[in-house]
Amino acid sequence: MTTPVFQCLGRVLAVPSDGPARVQRLDASGLVVQPLPALPWRYTPAVGDLLQLLGQGERVWIVGVHSGRGRSELAFRGNVQLHAAGALQLGGDGGVRVRAPRIELTTDELHSEAAAAVLRAGSLDSSAERIDERAGRCERVVEGDDRTTAGTHRTQAAVAVTIDGDLLRLG
Repeated sequence: MTTPVFQCLGRVLAVPSDGPARVQRLDASGLVVQPLPALPWRYTPAVGDLLQLLGQGERVWIVGVHSGRGRSELAFRGNVQLHAAGALQLGGDGGVRVRAPRIELTTDELHSEAAAAVLRAGSLDSSAERIDERAGRCERVVEGDDRTTAGTHRTQAAVAVTIDGDLLRLG
């Protein structure tokens, strides 16, 4: 006689660092089990998560996450290409982070909008056919030498131009 297969929800009671989570079956048995993951992604449950369980006898697997705060990780071996025939959107209520030794962006047009932006770099090289900048106010501090090389340079002010320095060389 074969042992019947069961499917039920389970509530995570504890997540030990050295083994599977302890989960209470939310069916008539109420048994506490240690199910093995059977998800197509890595999932580390958190206490209180509600999991979908599938089992037969004492063998139990996690086959879904009904509601959870645990950590999900989608990881692949080798190269991966993510493509959408329409727009591809990434979002995160806690933010979006990208980490890599090198990041390349190739596009016909790049739009960026933020309430504030911070860029920190050991070195920054930038080149463009034309740069247009508009600001209500601009302040730049250079701790060291500052050099601009141009075929023609023009500074225009509506009211005044102030040059402050111990030495001014022209020509």
